[in-house]
Amino acid sequence: MQNAIIFKSIVGNNNSIYDNAIIIRKIVFVDEQQVPLAEEVDQYDQTAYHVVGYYDNEPICCARILQQDGKWFLGRIAVLKNYRQHQVGTLLLQTLLNYVQTKHQPIAVYLFAQSQVVGFYEKLGFIKNGESFIDANIIHFPMVYYYNNN
Repeated sequence: MQNAIIFKSIVGNNNSIYDNAIIIRKIVFVDEQQVPLAEEVDQYDQTAYHVVGYYDNEPICCARILQQDGKWFLGRIAVLKNYRQHQVGTLLLQTLLNYVQTKHQPIAVYLFAQSQVVGFYEKLGFIKNGESFIDANIIHFPMVYYYNNN
């Protein structure tokens, strides 16, 4: 399955890739996790890089990449339920990390992980980087990934 996933990315929120990302985000965050749509879609979508993974031309996973205060952040990382446990999330994260490194060469990349997926991110080299906080009634942990083992 991993070799058959095609990733597409684009900047901004006025395009079909973003539209596909929003479909996935609504299913995962709004429907499954009860995050209010008004919190899920925000002003950062206008300038973020949106990445969507397609399997058999169907969107199955997504994320966004944005720069804020000189740091690169990964966010809105979602995989449709039927594709979890098939290494899709791992492939998505590897794609995101490679994309950011290739395009922007940062020292590190950051994200805010929901508590139930902290272990997943740790397996990929992320480390906790601060105290937990609650966002949309879900506990999150700030995490960081350092490139080149810095």
